[in-house]
Amino acid sequence: MSSYLFLSYLFFIFLISDSSQAPCQWNMPQEDDEFDSYYALSAFYNGTNGDNWDINTNWGCGLPCTDDWYGIRCTDGNVIGIYLEDNQLEGYITMFIGMLEYLEILYLNNNKIGSTLPEYITELETLKGMFEHKI
Repeated sequence: MSSYLFLSYLFFIFLISDSSQAPCQWNMPQEDDEFDSYYALSAFYNGTNGDNWDINTNWGCGLPCTDDWYGIRCTDGNVIGIYLEDNQLEGYITMFIGMLEYLEILYLNNNKIGSTLPEYITELETLKGMFEHKI
């Protein structure tokens, strides 16, 4: 395991370790292809204060595409959309958003997301639309 991956893994464990208010136990997936979306969305949840969102149904329960995480849209088991407008998100979008290689839409209107978006978001070749948000 490269040192970057190891450090990223440690950071991930740190992020999910304080999810005591989450409605279910965070369960890390066993398959590599499921790990990227789970990892990226878990970091997104923690970076945007997910425990205090208006609606965070099923976040952390199972897998985002098979277990109907609120606001997540999938096709063929891949996350293609994040629709969390007016949902009391507050914080920042982590660099791990770049792991969602099939993401087409990021819709976060009327939330309090930090003004600086990670540069990795520009590397998402499939991203077709990103809608404004309050700063």
